[in-house]
Amino acid sequence: MKQYKIQSGLLDRQRDLIVAPDYIAFDNNELKSAGPTTIYKQDIKDIKLFAEAIRWDLLYVGQKYTLAVKDQHDKVLVIRMKNFFGLRNHCRQTYAEITRLVWEYYLKDIVDQYLIRFYEHNETLTVGNLIIHHDGIALAGSKVNFDWPEIAFKPYTRFWVISAPTKPEHAIHLDRTDWNTAMLSSLIETILQERKGNQNL
Repeated sequence: MKQYKIQSGLLDRQRDLIVAPDYIAFDNNELKSAGPTTIYKQDIKDIKLFAEAIRWDLLYVGQKYTLAVKDQHDKVLVIRMKNFFGLRNHCRQTYAEITRLVWEYYLKDIVDQYLIRFYEHNETLTVGNLIIHHDGIALAGSKVNFDWPEIAFKPYTRFWVISAPTKPEHAIHLDRTDWNTAMLSSLIETILQERKGNQNL
């Protein structure tokens, strides 16, 4: 279990964040006496993790780090840290540590369950608007489809791109600010690495 002091805005008070193996809790209420909001691991449905530049007009003034946790009832707990003018440079390290713990405690198990369904139960997976089948990846509601051998999967600052050299006009973007992106990026990377490993045998 790790506990952090989080301060979102310039004038916001410090708020307690607890990241534990079986729950996450954050003091997101206006009154400290109201106590933290807690989401237990078994109730976590999805998680978003992303960083964004803070700009005033065209002037870069800092960085914003966001962690959002959605439960099975689609209620969302949002935790934000902001580093204005380099006054809170520790935010980057704190965000990196929280990201590692969130993956270790929560996201890994969610992705592992998808992988069990995919490999052991031979299921076709639908995650967000992507259909992941044993021949490749399809975009729901369209004719866009990529076979596994042709897929290129590349990370960028704000998004991931699924593409194929033969179909450059059909690239699929997974924005890091969207739900399902953290799960999908790990799931697709794992399947691609597994296929590559099998090819090298």
